[in-house]
Amino acid sequence: MKKKMLTFLLLLGLLFVWTAFASADQKVSPEIFQKLKTAGGLKKFPNANAIVVFDSTVYHYQANGLYTNYQHALVKILTKPGKRQNSEARFFYFRKYDAVTIELARVIKKDGSVIPVPKKMITDITEASVVAMNIYEPDIRQKVVTFKGLAVGDAIEYRVLDKTHHAPMENHFDAIQIFQGFSPIVERVFQITGPAARPLYYLVKRGKVDFSKTTKDGRVTYTWKVQNVPLIVPEPGMPALPDIAPKLIASTSKSWKEISVWYDSLSAPRLTVNDSIRAEVKRLTAGKKNWNAKVLAIYHFVAQKIRYMGLAIGKKAGFQPHPVAQTYKMKYGVCKDVAALMVAMCREAGIQADIALTNPGIKTDPEIPNINFSHAIVALRDSAGNFIYADPTIEDSPTLLPSTEAKQAVLIATPKGQNLRFTPYSPPQDNMGTIHGKSTLSEDGNLTGEIVFDTKGIYDMAFRGFSKRMPPMQLKMIWQQILQGVYPGAKLLNFSMSDVNDLYTPFQMKLSYKIDHYAMKAGNYFLVKSPVATGKFELISRGVFRAASLPKRIYPLRIGTTFGSLEEEDMTLPLHAKIKAVPNSDSLSQKPVFYSVEYTTSQNSSGATVVHFKKKLLVEQKTLSPKAYLVLKKVLLAREKTGRGEIIFSRQ
Repeated sequence: MKKKMLTFLLLLGLLFVWTAFASADQKVSPEIFQKLKTAGGLKKFPNANAIVVFDSTVYHYQANGLYTNYQHALVKILTKPGKRQNSEARFFYFRKYDAVTIELARVIKKDGSVIPVPKKMITDITEASVVAMNIYEPDIRQKVVTFKGLAVGDAIEYRVLDKTHHAPMENHFDAIQIFQGFSPIVERVFQITGPAARPLYYLVKRGKVDFSKTTKDGRVTYTWKVQNVPLIVPEPGMPALPDIAPKLIASTSKSWKEISVWYDSLSAPRLTVNDSIRAEVKRLTAGKKNWNAKVLAIYHFVAQKIRYMGLAIGKKAGFQPHPVAQTYKMKYGVCKDVAALMVAMCREAGIQADIALTNPGIKTDPEIPNINFSHAIVALRDSAGNFIYADPTIEDSPTLLPSTEAKQAVLIATPKGQNLRFTPYSPPQDNMGTIHGKSTLSEDGNLTGEIVFDTKGIYDMAFRGFSKRMPPMQLKMIWQQILQGVYPGAKLLNFSMSDVNDLYTPFQMKLSYKIDHYAMKAGNYFLVKSPVATGKFELISRGVFRAASLPKRIYPLRIGTTFGSLEEEDMTLPLHAKIKAVPNSDSLSQKPVFYSVEYTTSQNSSGATVVHFKKKLLVEQKTLSPKAYLVLKKVLLAREKTGRGEIIFSRQ
């Protein structure tokens, strides 16, 4: 018994000694400790939550397009938000193309001691958005590293290997790198090495980046480096980082036509229709003689009957669509699947159609061809040979392509290849919301009225989609609340709307209301406001103005669409009312924002005074520069003033 106890104590002692030595060995190198020390803290970076002390990305590509990617990062935590933001690191991959290995992951404490991330804190899971939306792509994976024990003042360090076993596009390599972000960067190095026989075409946009190039043993090494880069302070509604930060675009392809031909060869075998699809196309186009009618019938069928499951284009998501017969049978798919089905059905109907790759919300730089696309739509050819674009993933759009995708780069996939093109501009007049009110003020000061909403373009899509997904009783409650915002005690008498599923007819809503004791007595005069003039009913522009919270901007304001609104009301006053004053008219016309408000008066056939209110707003660009933003701020001030304006009258 004593012998067993002595053996146990000896083993326990050895374990203690081993643990002590192991802990002592887990110290960061003097070089890294010095980097963390000299990086600074909140005193140096008062607006930062973390510091990118070092970030290195190294690509080695081959002529056939295969590559390995090594990433090494060191990040210092300054605040609790910084701790939350860096408590996990995620590395995406697609099993068909590549595999990711976490070679090093650890927390470095303030004193230089190290806590390695245990294997159980490194998980390999299906990408979260795929779980939520995209049951077609279980191979979209992510390695998730959880840095347990992380505290403010600590740092995280990781080394990751991403190795391809199948090139997304054979004989092609490309990469995009951003050199500025929401944390200050002490040093960032981006390096690409490849065969001299397959040279790299590259371009740095927006900013200076140090560059060097060396050649050895038939391989060329391209190196870009930045140091001491300040953070970007986020602004509401700002464009994505790739559109505002210094950015490198690199590719081995000379022309967009190469990529166009490649994607056509990838998708063409999946476009074969079966008898079920043929019968569906025949049913949809029966009795329809012209091109427009056939296209709309197919478009609305695909958009409304094939459930869209989310984006899944890109290197880490797989490019090839599923067979259209499978998509038609299952009645769901990601963007490439939905687009492929519409293309196949249009071709079956004798309409020329191709898949087109695009990037919603992010600019595609035309100078360097690459395959970094995130979405797929449809490019149609009309009888004159013009390209007409359609996005069948948008369920409630009355038009083939919503204005949010206007002036957007597209690459059409064809056997002979296409150059990069751009979807046409969508003017604000095509994206109008018209609000027309008629109201009558009775002798006892009560107001009754009706408001009609007519929609077009983005307004139609927004109001239709919102109304479609909202229970009728809840919709009435919402409009009741909006009326209460005009005047406490306002009552919604009736509410109706057109068929939300009829995409061939512009969407319309109507409501009637009553406001008791609306006229306010002030001495010998009465004061009233035009309910429409308060701006409470114009929901889309109100949303845009809410994003205009800053007095000025460094970065553009991304609205996402051009739009226009027309608000007007005819208010009939009591028979013997005499106008003392109406609010001033105003106008502001400075590209790309146009605004006007006008008050006029007339008499109806009964001799009563009618006050006519008219307010018009046009925003001609999807993204407003900091200079154009200041014009929008002027409109906001004018709009607020209009909302406060009162009609003053007396009784004769």
